[in-house]
Amino acid sequence: MSPRRRSELFRLAVGLAAIGTLAANAGRLAIEPADWWLIVSIAATAILALEFPLHINISAKVSVASAVFFAAVLLLPAWQAAALVGGLQAVDIGLAAIRKVRTTRERPPLRAIGINIVFNGGQAYFAALAAGAMLSLGGVSARSGLSSAEHALVLVAAAVVMYATNVFMVALAVALATARNPLALFFDTQRLVYVQFASLYLVGALAAFGAVRWPWIPVFSIIPGVLLYHSLKQRIELRQDGMRAMERMADEVDRRDPYTFQHSQRVAIYAHAIARKLGFTAAEIDIVELAAKVHDIGKIRIPDSVLLKPAK
Repeated sequence: MSPRRRSELFRLAVGLAAIGTLAANAGRLAIEPADWWLIVSIAATAILALEFPLHINISAKVSVASAVFFAAVLLLPAWQAAALVGGLQAVDIGLAAIRKVRTTRERPPLRAIGINIVFNGGQAYFAALAAGAMLSLGGVSARSGLSSAEHALVLVAAAVVMYATNVFMVALAVALATARNPLALFFDTQRLVYVQFASLYLVGALAAFGAVRWPWIPVFSIIPGVLLYHSLKQRIELRQDGMRAMERMADEVDRRDPYTFQHSQRVAIYAHAIARKLGFTAAEIDIVELAAKVHDIGKIRIPDSVLLKPAK
């Protein structure tokens, strides 16, 4: 069985398991009355947040919706929150597929779209359910408040569980497709953004506790989330600008030396292909490609009389 096929089967299994769990426990959704104003406000805020993801690299992105989803887990019963979060994530993937078809005029296989929808919805469902279960066991919710240090620890643990469950399932799916270590993927992919994710979960918790007194708070929780979004965006853009500056310096070296003209570009192409063949992550491929482009950057300080080899 090919790695891609294994990944598809895993993602399909996660989605079907989530659907089965939801169906088997459908009765629990009606145990507690639904607060429809709260559900609608959370859904509207989450959909708005999901429309503006921040792509870190080809396989990783951050969304302000993480704050909204954690607020939902704190405000709603565990089964209701999990169903809402999973459903919103699935809807977002479906809408993204529709937009891509309209923009590119390409029609990807329906099977691939379906697997992406059920997997993303499923992993979000299980992440929210795991966090909600931990909060329920610890007796913590936005309505009950934090009455002790133990409750605060339970809150932090729930955020960690929700984040880790979500990210690890994605890392495992990628690992199956690329024959990589899922733990290495987990830590490498999120190394750049763990502080921002922690901030988003903090925003979600504050919004949830505030919503107990002011039900409209979840709608406005998007504001601090957007500020965090722009903070991370500027950080990523600054990193990318630095990489582009080094690439331009390497290009200048290549242009100065006709003997090795475009040598660095050719090395970068080969390095990129080798890294992909070895199953490196997107972040690792970027680093390898950049290193290949700038490996001769030291030539920039060499005088033309030496660099241009006039005696040959």
